[in-house]
Amino acid sequence: MAKSTMFRKAGNFTPKSSFDEKKIKNTAKKTPKKVEQHRKNIKVSEIQKKSIDAIKMINGLTYDYEVIQLLADKYIAEASDSEKRKYNVFME
Repeated sequence: MAKSTMFRKAGNFTPKSSFDEKKIKNTAKKTPKKVEQHRKNIKVSEIQKKSIDAIKMINGLTYDYEVIQLLADKYIAEASDSEKRKYNVFME
């Protein structure tokens, strides 16, 4: 190909609107909404997994996170006042 055919010749067509970089930058800056719950993975031994499964069956729960929340709630219910304060500080 010759250089003269590679570049667009002036006057081929007239654009309907001019290109504006600012419009593109403004639309690209939109941030996604923050999601409060993110999926996290934890590693547990096989014995701990069996224990979680047993607790799920006993309490009629479906998901592992429900068991973890149940255990955390029971821990807080039985914790002393100083442990509850520490827990609240770490949760903030």
